[in-house]
Amino acid sequence: MPDLIRKSVFVKARDVSIEVEYRLNFGGERSCGYIKVIKGKPKEDEEQYELYMELLECGLSITDLDRAVDTVRREIEEGKLDVEF
Repeated sequence: MPDLIRKSVFVKARDVSIEVEYRLNFGGERSCGYIKVIKGKPKEDEEQYELYMELLECGLSITDLDRAVDTVRREIEEGKLDVEF
């Protein structure tokens, strides 16, 4: 299993992408990753504008990470998290 998790989830209804980067098996007093929301789909040659960002504490499992992403996606779809630009 890789120590660095990277993934992107596109929420078509709101035209935003949820990007996740997290380092597993890393201890410390700082954050070990983030969840951020950007407008549209990610493009490698362009700088992306962050609509939302959440730092993730160290010590999460993959299940905890997936749960956090699902929570952000659900809040976007329900309109609880404002991602309008």
